[in-house]
Amino acid sequence: MKCRTPLLGAEIYASDTVVKTVYHTCKSRFCNGCGNRGTLTWQREQWCALPDVRYSEICFTMPNVLWPLLHRDRQLLHDIAALGASVIRRWVQAHYGVLPLILVIPHTFGRRLNYHPHLHILVSAGGLNKRENRWINFRHFDKYALMYWWRFAVIQYLAEVRGADAEGVATLDQTLKRQNKRPWNIHIKRFSSKEPFFAICCALSPSSAYRRASNHRSN
Repeated sequence: MKCRTPLLGAEIYASDTVVKTVYHTCKSRFCNGCGNRGTLTWQREQWCALPDVRYSEICFTMPNVLWPLLHRDRQLLHDIAALGASVIRRWVQAHYGVLPLILVIPHTFGRRLNYHPHLHILVSAGGLNKRENRWINFRHFDKYALMYWWRFAVIQYLAEVRGADAEGVATLDQTLKRQNKRPWNIHIKRFSSKEPFFAICCALSPSSAYRRASNHRSN
């Protein structure tokens, strides 16, 4: 509400004939203006850093009964993102013997701005073979194998980090055992370049999600 208003101060630029006042922004990622600007800046930086090769997007989700654990401890959410990258990297190395490019975008919200932690992961459809020092292309990702690896990694991780807490250990142990027996949802899309992935990420950014919700309410 205070963004670009006198409440946050301003910079004044003046010449002999013209005076221009530029009000400060709030710099919040939830702001329609500031969040969108930050998204575009991040998009340009990643666009320049990533090579123009074929990619796949892998979306890792987890059961909603595990969401409260990540909501109470933000460090767990950070570790889950690194865990998702590790799962894909190890699976690719085991099946193709190469090191892929991986970019993880953790999302903590759904399309309705509800708390819904999941990972959007951009993976190159190829990787570096260090022994031969060359790039090797591949296209296939085994959806069910990745689901098993992801489920095992998350459950093992949560069991280890929460195992030291005396309170609620038995309940958590039973929850993890039940979730280990059910399939988890993961989604895989193939892209011919990096462009579609960044378009999706920008469309799902907090500022754009807020605009969609605002438009929906106004309509």
